[in-house]
Amino acid sequence: MSSVPKNFRIDSDLNDQATALLEGLGHSMSQAVSEAERLEADPNTKRYTDMNEMWADLDK
Repeated sequence: MSSVPKNFRIDSDLNDQATALLEGLGHSMSQAVSEAERLEADPNTKRYTDMNEMWADLDK
């Protein structure tokens, strides 16, 4: 699979918060974006339109 560079703008405070959170989890922003892209491309990934349903599944 080939890759292409992506650029996007994000609020600097939000970026700092996200970076700190991800680093605390042992990940980088790049790894998080790659994982989100992988999940989005996977047709078996469950999608939610209702937050209550999502939380109910997480509580299982």
